[in-house]
Amino acid sequence: MAANAKIFDIYFRNITVIGGDRRKTADTLKLFVNKQIIRQGLDSRLGLVDHLKVPEMCKVHDGTTYIAFCRMERTDRHSEAVGFLNTLTFEGRKLLAKLNEIESGAAQWSTKTLVGEDNKPIWYHREKAKYLQVTNQTLESQERLIAHIERRLNEEKGKRQAAEDELREARETIRHLEDTVKELKEVLAIYEPSG
Repeated sequence: MAANAKIFDIYFRNITVIGGDRRKTADTLKLFVNKQIIRQGLDSRLGLVDHLKVPEMCKVHDGTTYIAFCRMERTDRHSEAVGFLNTLTFEGRKLLAKLNEIESGAAQWSTKTLVGEDNKPIWYHREKAKYLQVTNQTLESQERLIAHIERRLNEEKGKRQAAEDELREARETIRHLEDTVKELKEVLAIYEPSG
């Protein structure tokens, strides 16, 4: 992999909480994923989990799940790893993995805590998780809006097709009536007394 290549880590949702402890959950998940990779013979292709952090509770579930960020040893194979990870079930829940849309930096895996201008700690993963949650909600809202617009468009197309069908029938009726009137005029012309 090139030294300047951008890295997009893996984002997990729907992780079962183990003992109410994020670290224990992270360690157990890392071990589980590594075992599955080895069991499937993918360790040379994908590499094993290099880093895995569980920053906070997942707000889109019932409060018993976490989210996590993961970096594999082979970062150039993250998209392939996502496909594999989405086939796994961890502690009774299907893992939901996707490639993070935010480029990852070395700071997110640092054990040092950064501080902001107000001397308060910056919890990189928490901020990233909040951003991802807002992004996901925005995407879901946009998808719902698109589905609504497509549904309305299809309804309008159906109404337009019905109106075009009615117009076609009306034109055929008018043509039929015009033909009938023409035939009646021809019949009347035959029987009309010549003066």
